[in-house]
Amino acid sequence: MASDQCIDDFVTLQRGNTYKSALLDQPGPYLLGLASIAREGGFRDDKLRTYGGHTSEKLLVYPGDIYVSLKDVTQSGDLLGSVARVPDRISLGRMTQDTVKLVFKENDAPKNYLYWVLRSPQYKAYCRARAMGTTNLSLSREDFLSYPVPKLTPARENLVAVLEAVEEKVTLNHQINQTLEEMAQALFKSWFVDFEPVKAKIAARQRWQALQPENEPASPVCYAAEFDQSPALGDLESYMNRAAMQVISGKTVDKLDALRVADPKRYNELYETAALFPSAMQASELGEIPEGWEVTPFDKLAKLDSSSIKPSDNPEKIWEHYSIPAFDAGKAPALDAGISIKSGKYKVKKTSVLISKLNPGTSRVWWPEPLDNESAICSTEFMQFVPKSEELRAFIAGVISSSPFQEGVIASVTGSTGSRQRAQPKQVARMDVVAPCEALALRYARQAQPLFTAQAKNINQSQKLAELRDTLLTKLLSGELTISDAEARMAEVADA
Repeated sequence: MASDQCIDDFVTLQRGNTYKSALLDQPGPYLLGLASIAREGGFRDDKLRTYGGHTSEKLLVYPGDIYVSLKDVTQSGDLLGSVARVPDRISLGRMTQDTVKLVFKENDAPKNYLYWVLRSPQYKAYCRARAMGTTNLSLSREDFLSYPVPKLTPARENLVAVLEAVEEKVTLNHQINQTLEEMAQALFKSWFVDFEPVKAKIAARQRWQALQPENEPASPVCYAAEFDQSPALGDLESYMNRAAMQVISGKTVDKLDALRVADPKRYNELYETAALFPSAMQASELGEIPEGWEVTPFDKLAKLDSSSIKPSDNPEKIWEHYSIPAFDAGKAPALDAGISIKSGKYKVKKTSVLISKLNPGTSRVWWPEPLDNESAICSTEFMQFVPKSEELRAFIAGVISSSPFQEGVIASVTGSTGSRQRAQPKQVARMDVVAPCEALALRYARQAQPLFTAQAKNINQSQKLAELRDTLLTKLLSGELTISDAEARMAEVADA
């Protein structure tokens, strides 16, 4: 590869085109527009929608294909020239009018190398310097294709391999966190939205009474008992609890029997959790809820905290800044100097849960894990809720993430435009929610807490990997970093 080559020597460009909004979310390829490209480059999959309309083959992209944004709707220019690569989990995508596919001229072209060249800070600076427009920025096709590509040396090839490993680990962390989040939400929904263990008990009572009509019906409400020995299986209470255990654990009767023998402690913990669920429903202003549970204003469970601070008063200090852009970029707080933060912020409390009040149709729920509590701040576009009991933090996060709460937040919105709508914090704080007995809320919190903590750990590691990636990218074109240095730094992050 000659040293004076440029992008034009390797690719041609295929721009996407418009689509019919009426055909969104129908079976078909994923639309890959500006929202699918991270600012500064990389793939984003948190807002993808499918498209059911006719699509020409030339507009389709497959795993490994690279596409670029030659425009930016903001003055920051962060998205201008940014590239993304279709991941394996996206089997088929479609370009929109805002994105352009790179069509390689040769099958053996160094695709991975060119991808990372287009992620380098030197390339981004090149794009910003050639930006056209005032409100919406654009980069001409000619300028993009003219960007010089340094010769692919063995050192650069090795560095690309490390960059690929970094991106693979960041992607894996993201996928793991999606699974952890889904697990926490599914558990909360089962227990506190769909009331599945309660309904299982009600059905079990009906079966038991049909088989033993002479027995008097029992009506336990909310138990928290210690069991000195394994419970009997023949009485009504045990029969109902075993039904709830099946729902809670996902185990069949036979597997529960096996668990009782193999791990009596775990079995009894599961039984005690099941015993905490009522076996009947009652009417409430929110509809039917489990017997003995309450409808209460949310601020009885968690306080809306808006303690403010002005980071600019400490211009040299580095703040952990929980902002909307930081959330959208991967849920890692930005590290910003006080001098660069012009407006007031909220102090982030170590046990808080954040939820965005800006455009709540896009759910943004954040579990902060500050490295330094004295340096943690968040945008005033977030509502910060601090649980009345620290032990219930995971339960509060579950409430906030649940669909009934999210629907209530959206209902509190003011503002006429879709891009600048805001929920009303005081109204959200006063929203009625369903509250179980504290013992059961604690049971959920103890199960869910490790899921949230693991997510925070993965985010922290991905943030460090991103910092390493950015360091490596500055050296990709200059060749200043050896492969041994790069591998050593990655190992340090992985072991942290």
